Amino acid sequence: MESKSLKNSAVRVLVAREPQICNIEDIPSVVACASAEVSWLVERMMAQGTVNVLTSEPGAGKTTVGLALADAVARGVPFAGMKTVRRPALVLDRENSAAFVADVLKRLRATDGNGLWIWGGWLPEQAPYPGSGIVMTWVLSRDPKPLIVVDSLIAFHGGDENDASETRSYLQQCRRLADLGATVLLHHHSGKGETSQDYRGSSDIKASADACFKLSNLGPSNRIERLRIKPFKSRFLVDAEWVLRYSDGVFTRESGAGSQRATDAEILEELLTKNPGIGVRELERLAPERGVGRNYARTWLSNRVRDGAVRAEQGARNAKFFTWVGEPAEDDNEPPF
Repeated sequence: MESKSLKNSAVRVLVAREPQICNIEDIPSVVACASAEVSWLVERMMAQGTVNVLTSEPGAGKTTVGLALADAVARGVPFAGMKTVRRPALVLDRENSAAFVADVLKRLRATDGNGLWIWGGWLPEQAPYPGSGIVMTWVLSRDPKPLIVVDSLIAFHGGDENDASETRSYLQQCRRLADLGATVLLHHHSGKGETSQDYRGSSDIKASADACFKLSNLGPSNRIERLRIKPFKSRFLVDAEWVLRYSDGVFTRESGAGSQRATDAEILEELLTKNPGIGVRELERLAPERGVGRNYARTWLSNRVRDGAVRAEQGARNAKFFTWVGEPAEDDNEPPF
């Protein structure tokens, strides 16, 4: 299989180097290998030398965000007002057509080929696996170490994303790149079931990453206007969320979006307080406008009816209307999945 040959080629690249550790006593202190201070590639969002996952529903804007971020890093300019550190950037793409990527670059006013390289299916050879020999060799040769965007995780997986063993083996390629100093950003799909909203597939996807972010489109479904990026895992202290506006090829961050934002539960409580007797459809329309997912809103509403904080009243044709009457549960920052 192609994946096995590529993994073997990556192994040969690493084995070809002279061994640096011949005895256990040769192992250096971890503080000599990395600073205790976090080195940010993107300020308070993405640390250098880490594996990151960006998830969303199809069409929410992952590719546009990933290319905008890669372009900003390649030029060393801010992304949505957040400082970046200038690094080479490589995009490995098995998801999109050349026409689509070219259109995104045009809208972003970005160009590839000088610090930003995009390897897609339109080239004579399809984009290699993250752990392939050519990518490993490039990372080893670069100083400073690059950003590598993989679009998408499943397109390069080569196996069953629900299989923990196969997924762990695949993501180990990305971990090795991070160990060599590269920063990896994997695009992936969010799940559809009530127990898999943040990401689809094996739990090893989340376990293997240093940081995971969910992207939600808060505007019209057929356009990218207002996006929300919210971390659902991070080994570093990052901001609570980012609400971005996209206009004329430029991303800007809404003022006040971040750690001071109300929790999803507080926003839903406010919506019910201001709209007594609200119906489910209206709540599901208003919640995304405030950055709260529809699935979260449904789960929260069901839990609050059950514990008596919300009163449900029966209407015509089995319609139900809801009114806030009490205090929320103390542990209601997240739905009980």
